Amino acid sequence: MYQSVLNELRVRWREAHHHIGQDDIRRWSTEAKLPPTKLFDELAVELASDFFVGFLGWEFCDGVANALFGALLEFGEGCEWPDTFFEFYCAFDHSEMEGPRDRELIRSFLKQHKTLTG
Repeated sequence: MYQSVLNELRVRWREAHHHIGQDDIRRWSTEAKLPPTKLFDELAVELASDFFVGFLGWEFCDGVANALFGALLEFGEGCEWPDTFFEFYCAFDHSEMEGPRDRELIRSFLKQHKTLTG
């Protein structure tokens, strides 16, 4: 699921199409056979992991975090709040003003959600 979504996001960002909407979340959720909350949480951990190892850059991850947060807000109260995603979003949101913008930004988040290598 993650690779499919990541590939779609990378194409969108190359084409300067940075919007993610409810329809995207519903489609990805259906394809992954996950409720939206779980999809948000899994995307957050995978994006953070790829950022941590240097596969994805800060600008891309920050932009995706913001776009996903916008999609989450579109759901309103109809969606259970994805706590793991929100932690991920807050880390990148904070880094916009305070930094850091390197792997240290996400280390503590990943220690809670995934085994780190490096």
